[in-house]
Amino acid sequence: MEQDVTYLTFQVTEQDLKVEQVLKKEFHLTSAQISRLKFQTPGILVNGQKARVTEGVEPGDWIAVGIPGAGGGKSARLLPWEAPLQILYEDGALLAVGKPAGILVHPSGVHYQDTLSNQVAAHYQREGISCPVRPVGRLDKDTSGIVLFAKNQVAAARLSKGEGKLKKEYLCLAKGIFQEKSGWIRTPIRRCGTKELRMEIHREGKEALTRYQVEEERKGVSLVQVEILTGRTHQIRLHLASIGHPLLGDGLYGDGEEEGFSRSALHAGKVSFLHPIRGERMELSMELPKDFRNFLNHWK
Repeated sequence: MEQDVTYLTFQVTEQDLKVEQVLKKEFHLTSAQISRLKFQTPGILVNGQKARVTEGVEPGDWIAVGIPGAGGGKSARLLPWEAPLQILYEDGALLAVGKPAGILVHPSGVHYQDTLSNQVAAHYQREGISCPVRPVGRLDKDTSGIVLFAKNQVAAARLSKGEGKLKKEYLCLAKGIFQEKSGWIRTPIRRCGTKELRMEIHREGKEALTRYQVEEERKGVSLVQVEILTGRTHQIRLHLASIGHPLLGDGLYGDGEEEGFSRSALHAGKVSFLHPIRGERMELSMELPKDFRNFLNHWK
């Protein structure tokens, strides 16, 4: 299969620059990424000719670099699943989609062909895009919201390692009225030894930090905006439950199905980040799912 490549080009406008300086300043590539790209096809080009990164360039010169998208790996062999896919944004470097509640992001256990990644694999196949399915971050099965997929190795590395300043904002419906309307929860989390799927607060766990802000409250329920500065499993659900405010519908850390929710009332509705190739700030949003809308409509 022919390899899919994202091409970046830039025309030099300044004096006394080297190729490597342009790649870092204009393409936002790290030294490690540049080192790898030197040995990949088509490599780094100046005016159409292969060039060394230490070479000097002049105003008017064109620098081009091809970033391979294909890379093999397990994700390249995902079975495509033809199901409706909500595409929020797509370009040569990344894909942003809306995940409904009730499906996994990536195959696991008995779910090996009915996940969001399988849907993305089908989309890539239809569009002739020959790159692995690389989700950037995960959402729990019950959680709805935005998921990013990187189409090449550079985009995946920059977003996953925090170079893209990736920030997610969640909305949730939590039981009870908060005494403190905003604040931070900083308690360590680890996997519970007695229950495979459950996490617990424990001093020997990994650091976890959650910021919350109550947006609205009524009838013993609070609409809360949440941001997590660490990505621990079940972090929002466990942290809010630990201060006495489990999410509606949460059967693991709360009372289970209630108030019209058959899943944890958590939605990752906004994401902002620096584009991994162009470097510009981007912000994407996804509307609230039907169960949230129905609940909030009855609130009024």
